[in-house]
Amino acid sequence: MEVSVADILIDLIGTACVVIVFAYVLSRTRFFTEILDKQFSFQNQVVLILVFGAMSIFGTYGGIKLPSGAIANIRDLGPMVGGLVGGPVIGLGAGVIGGIHRYFLGGFVDVPCSLATVIAGLMGGVIYKLRKGEFPAVWQATLFAAAMESFHMGLTLLIARPYDRAWELVKDVSLPMIAANAMGMAIFAWIIRNLIIERRTAAEKARVTSLFGKYVSPQAAKAIIELADRDELALGGANREVTVLFADARGFTQLCDKVKPDRLVDALNTYFSAIIERINANEGMVNKFAGDNIMAVWNAPQSQPDHAFLAVKTAIESQKAIQEINQKLVDFPATQFGIGINTGEAIAGSVGSKQRAEYTVIGDAVNLASRICGAAPGGRVWIGGQTFEKVKDRVTVSELGPQHFKGKEVAFTVYEVTSLR
Repeated sequence: MEVSVADILIDLIGTACVVIVFAYVLSRTRFFTEILDKQFSFQNQVVLILVFGAMSIFGTYGGIKLPSGAIANIRDLGPMVGGLVGGPVIGLGAGVIGGIHRYFLGGFVDVPCSLATVIAGLMGGVIYKLRKGEFPAVWQATLFAAAMESFHMGLTLLIARPYDRAWELVKDVSLPMIAANAMGMAIFAWIIRNLIIERRTAAEKARVTSLFGKYVSPQAAKAIIELADRDELALGGANREVTVLFADARGFTQLCDKVKPDRLVDALNTYFSAIIERINANEGMVNKFAGDNIMAVWNAPQSQPDHAFLAVKTAIESQKAIQEINQKLVDFPATQFGIGINTGEAIAGSVGSKQRAEYTVIGDAVNLASRICGAAPGGRVWIGGQTFEKVKDRVTVSELGPQHFKGKEVAFTVYEVTSLR
């Protein structure tokens, strides 16, 4: 019974769809992702050689047998993808498996068909090497598949005999085989490219989270990244209650004339590192540095019901850490930090320009925290009234009475925290 070109194409597309579903499942396995990450091991290479070789065999059995005895198929697809993904070893290995299987099926085109499958896998590996391991674009992979199937047809005409039978065969199968293999490769390449983009995005997020981790807690870093993913870090902000901590080195400016710049910076980094470590441990966000001053925020961007106490706890622990550093830095003058904390409503959001912006908090509550810090003596922790109301049952304080601060018309009651209960 004569088989039409349309029948061959439909049958091959059906086989390609099965292979593609299997390919999607394969792309989620450890062996496949290790190869994408250029982590080659004997185990994962053997596994992928066997898998893509099995795909090649399935491509043969899923083909359609013609009256001439030849099989229209997508046998070359597995080795081609194997080579593009994993290089010459995987491509050639899969091609040899598919080629040997095809050879023992016999037929007057057994040699060219077997040889074409081996070469398809090898050429995929060559492209891998030429592109230094970078998987090609979808259109490039599709063009490669079409070119290899065209080569397959040419090899059949060159080797298979009698020539008349070979010519009749190529006329029948060339168009559906080229189309089906190209289509299968296009979808295969689309899956792989999307997986690569997905993994690169995840790696970039991990890198950004790691970078943020130098300045904010993992919780704050995650919250900021989630806001960015939802496109909620545009310029602007929203009112929310926050607790703000300022820590400022006392007498540090005078040291600039007495200490070498590199030693001064090293010492400042040592102090800041200790304070930042405590901020991160207590889930705060380091908002900015200004010379010998550091600002941290709680309850933004993520919600923290215990934000006031976390800030106070950070301050007490930081003062203890600073004392320990002073005992160790025997070649550097002992430095004290005044720490001021205040709680209140502020605008939290992105401030800056479209080219450069930062997530921060602004408002009177922030300004008052800065003023309290400026008035706090070295080695002391002063807090505002709203902060005190939230932590009074958990800390020991001394009431300092109403304090007048620059830029404020009214006096504010301030408390000095001496310890945590």
